[in-house]
Amino acid sequence: MAAQHDMSADIKLAEQNASSIILGIDGAPHDPQKLTAMLREHGMAQTVISCELVHELAQPNSITGALDLALDDGSTKRLFVKKMTAAQVAHKAWNDRRRSLLYMRNEVRFYSEFPELKERGVRYPTVYGVEDQLEKVTGQLGGAVPEEPSDLSKCGALLWMEPVLGYDQGSPLPADKSALILSAVARLHSASWEDTNLLKRASERLQHPGGSFALKIRNPAELEKIVANWETFVKNFAEEAPAGFFEKRVNLGERLRRAAPWVAAQLAPAPSDKHACLVHGDLKAMNAFLPRDNPDPDALLIDFASTGVGYGMADVAMHLTHALMPGDLRTHEADLLQRYLRFLGQDYDSKLARRHYELATIDYGRFVLGRFWGAASPDSFWEKRHKSNVALVHRNVPAALHFVERLDAYLAKYEG
Repeated sequence: MAAQHDMSADIKLAEQNASSIILGIDGAPHDPQKLTAMLREHGMAQTVISCELVHELAQPNSITGALDLALDDGSTKRLFVKKMTAAQVAHKAWNDRRRSLLYMRNEVRFYSEFPELKERGVRYPTVYGVEDQLEKVTGQLGGAVPEEPSDLSKCGALLWMEPVLGYDQGSPLPADKSALILSAVARLHSASWEDTNLLKRASERLQHPGGSFALKIRNPAELEKIVANWETFVKNFAEEAPAGFFEKRVNLGERLRRAAPWVAAQLAPAPSDKHACLVHGDLKAMNAFLPRDNPDPDALLIDFASTGVGYGMADVAMHLTHALMPGDLRTHEADLLQRYLRFLGQDYDSKLARRHYELATIDYGRFVLGRFWGAASPDSFWEKRHKSNVALVHRNVPAALHFVERLDAYLAKYEG
């Protein structure tokens, strides 16, 4: 049995070193000499004198914001900073705390250990530097959970990045904006497409398999809850659906539960398999920046916390479900899938791609039902209706019902 950890020290430390990006992982102010060395690696000749907080936002698992670096020539250099410490999530049980830290570790490793992807055209903000003190967080999501280390007081990571200017974020998206994100993620897929050496390294250093909703990395309790969650959803949305809607789909929860292991297996390629690539893993609309007044028409991807080996259509399936309203999805789905394949520019048979897309939609449905829909109701959807970071199927009734229709149709196609 893992030793019980006294969280009081960590909670106290949280007030010191997790409260602001103006401090490093160890709670000390940022060292101007180290910041100067970081900038010089990116071609800047000035010396950093000091740094000043511009703004910051505390989120459940991290703190993000901007710092202005005062330079010796009188100018300033603004950088975006993302910081996470073990102390910040000290209130969580070790398994959940470790999960949060592993997500941050994945993002740090993506930027630090796979720079060739940017050279191959993958679009994400420039990373100026990484402060990585996550060596005590071991193993992989979905594997055995090691005992909690006795001292995590200086455990965490910090990313220094170029601010993203001239871009917008939003959800829901019109089809043409969604296509920009599909183009951006196709660059990631194409840059790693069937690159066995890179993918083998990724399977060892990044989450494996990739994807925030991959069955292997999820809590087994989610799968056990699917049937009951579906019954709750049917009850809560009975008056929102057309007459006879749920009567046709009374066993959808059980069908998803039975299909889940087989579906997940179809979407977990080995590094040497055909069509394998790196997937972003969490391609919601808010994990991309769309050009506004920037002359470059391409979107920028952010948040590689769930990146790993998979099939590219898993990203496409999540994105379209997450970000498009039902009318746009009905009208533009086929065209968007074809556009993605053109953006990809690889040998990916359209029928096989469609199969991967439909199976990935089922897989995402298993995650949605097991993780979120146990508490879903028209009132909860209404409360979240303007929260752009939340999937449409968690905050828009027509989107949720259309998702049910798609899950029902795709399951019927592959059951047998």
